[in-house]
Amino acid sequence: MSLFNHKYPGILLLGDSHTEEGGFFEGGWGLRVAQHFTRMADVFNRGFCGYNARFVKHALPDILANLPGIDVAVVTLGSNDSAFPGEMLHVPITEFKESLISITKELLNHNSKVVLVTPPPILDDVSTLAT
Repeated sequence: MSLFNHKYPGILLLGDSHTEEGGFFEGGWGLRVAQHFTRMADVFNRGFCGYNARFVKHALPDILANLPGIDVAVVTLGSNDSAFPGEMLHVPITEFKESLISITKELLNHNSKVVLVTPPPILDDVSTLAT
């Protein structure tokens, strides 16, 4: 078997700006994943700045159609969804939950293992920040 005909497992990094900007930039977590799996897996960064679970749910079929098989998907969503009500990116918690379930089922239907990563914590009251 030729080394160049070998199909490597696929790892999909899917999410919002925490995925896009934390992806393959120096020191980013996505770059660290790619470096760790060098010559063991292909790592695909599909992080979209400004996306929420609603947007990713609708984009996921096209994303998957344009990638080879994905064995593991790391999903990082929730930051934009948790924007304050009335803001454009806000998604109500019940819709967020339904979208995340839909995304997970779609990935599982493609025989992927799924890792869900919570968004980082937020500070509701920015007035408590030290100046």
